[in-house]
Amino acid sequence: MNNFRQSFRGNIQSVLSLNAANTERRVLFNLTSFNTSWGYEFGWRSREYALTNRTFNLGIKIPNIEYSYIRKRDSLLSLIRDNPSIQNLFSDGLITSVITNFSMPWNSANRRSINVLRMNLEASGLLTGFVRNSFIDEQLYRFVKLDAEYAKLLKLSQKPGW
Repeated sequence: MNNFRQSFRGNIQSVLSLNAANTERRVLFNLTSFNTSWGYEFGWRSREYALTNRTFNLGIKIPNIEYSYIRKRDSLLSLIRDNPSIQNLFSDGLITSVITNFSMPWNSANRRSINVLRMNLEASGLLTGFVRNSFIDEQLYRFVKLDAEYAKLLKLSQKPGW
């Protein structure tokens, strides 16, 4: 562990996030939501930073807790009756998850392009699902979500006569 501390030359931040919101859509619904998370963010440079400007960013949120409660109004209920596929868009729910994200931006050797790689993983209900409780059994969403993205920005030269 001491070897890691000596070789790590990056930034470490702890992050606490709390959010509560109430959204009133007069004829459709009233949505009350609460989100909280505790996590850490790590950032460091690669060994070839002078050549590639490559950095690494890693974030971990343990736990991430989200709860939403919706009161549906008559107009929304009639829309759901006419189009049942939107039922899942307007539902109560509890998410207790672990979120990890990773991003890595870097330049090419000739500095004419910028590359970015981003990956996110969220797993909800894996540990909380073992608790047997009527509220958790009815409200807890269980899922694993993975996204990955790669982007490349090319800088085209400005030549006269084009």
